[in-house]
Amino acid sequence: MKPMAELRDPLRGNLPWQGCRVGILGLGISGRAAARLLLERGARVVAFDDRPASEFTPESLAEARRYEAVHLATGIDPGVALDSVEALVCSPGVAATHPVLAEAERRGIPTLSEIELATRLVRGPVIAITGTNGKSTTATLIHQCVRGAGLRSSLGGNIGTAASDLVGGLGDEDVLVLEVSSFQLERIQSFHPRVAVLTNIAPDHLNRYDGVAAYAAAKHNILMNADAEDFFVFPAGDVFGEAWAKETPARCLRFAATAISSLVEGGGDGSWVQDGFIMRRLGERLERVVAVDELVLSGLHNYANVCASVCALAGIDVSPEQLATALRQVKALPHRNELVLERAGLRFVDDSKATNVHAAATCLAASRGPVVALLGGRGKGEDYTPLRDAVQSVRWAVCYGEEGPALAKALSGLVETRCVASLATALALVEEVAMDGDLILLSPACASFDEFRSFEHRGDFFREWALHWGTNR
Repeated sequence: MKPMAELRDPLRGNLPWQGCRVGILGLGISGRAAARLLLERGARVVAFDDRPASEFTPESLAEARRYEAVHLATGIDPGVALDSVEALVCSPGVAATHPVLAEAERRGIPTLSEIELATRLVRGPVIAITGTNGKSTTATLIHQCVRGAGLRSSLGGNIGTAASDLVGGLGDEDVLVLEVSSFQLERIQSFHPRVAVLTNIAPDHLNRYDGVAAYAAAKHNILMNADAEDFFVFPAGDVFGEAWAKETPARCLRFAATAISSLVEGGGDGSWVQDGFIMRRLGERLERVVAVDELVLSGLHNYANVCASVCALAGIDVSPEQLATALRQVKALPHRNELVLERAGLRFVDDSKATNVHAAATCLAASRGPVVALLGGRGKGEDYTPLRDAVQSVRWAVCYGEEGPALAKALSGLVETRCVASLATALALVEEVAMDGDLILLSPACASFDEFRSFEHRGDFFREWALHWGTNR
């Protein structure tokens, strides 16, 4: 197969795409958004999805009637279905081995991500945030700070609205803030953010990637087209970030949640916490941005997110005063170590966004005990033993779902464990074992898809239970 850059790409550049016959592989949020964008530009859309029609909403099926052709469920003959298709937009959740994708690549049909498709129409600055944990919080912080400075900003990508649904309303100077996952970065060609932010890298999605290095390599694509006018923001001392910094022509800014010597004394650009303040250095200018006790967000992980945001906004004309005003008003996003209820001696915390071991371990280690921890869901091929160093405050670990047995085995001998089939069963058990003073913590360390549509659906399920049982016990 030819390298991507050598393939004839009918969607290259800011062309109208009039009359192009384009395939959409996967009709989730991003796939349908890409189809809408293409239809608005006069393209002809052919869609592919492995789900049967019964799994789509009536609205989605009605929308699909605008497509030239729709191939649903299994049994698609890729060779026939791809006839006359000039390019294929691949949804992020589609496996690299999907037969339609494999056939498109065999034929030399250009394949690209929805993020790539959408950002070819963007004329203003793009700030892109990737990483394992903290992406959504950092993206939201940046978006709100840009708006707080009186600039127009849109937020989307892997959080909220697909990029393809945003780009049509953007002006030449409008800022587009995108959370981008490794999946979205796998098939980019010309994607070129002015500011690229790496929050961190920890093992995740190992059911898709052949090890952490392959997972990180997908994220490294965020710097594929960086030049000397761009900015790269990453955690000080991060193995991958430091390696990428040596290769990229972009201006590098490091961040840390503490006053580490490489930033305080090293003289490089970046942001850190020192003597109770968020600090930022840009060249010869050293700034106190805001006192940490003025922030609604708390905890070292959130201070790191704030420092990353402060670095990122060096690439946009936002003053320290404007930054401080915006940062004082930002609250934690839902399902991220969110206090749902404190009542009758119990606290209920929803950390459903902790879909990997690193995120769950961070929350568990920072939680004040005694903790009744809810762990489980669908695995991503990760090793659960790092959780053993984070459960000092855990009194009970209720392990549920597909990964319940593996989690219980990993924590055996350290804490009292119980393994049950589902989150509903786990919550019923919590009602039996909870004692006054306990923190009931949902921090699953796994994906939600064995029982729920998303981590939000799982968190809402926990929240409804907590508000009902916690209020009426």
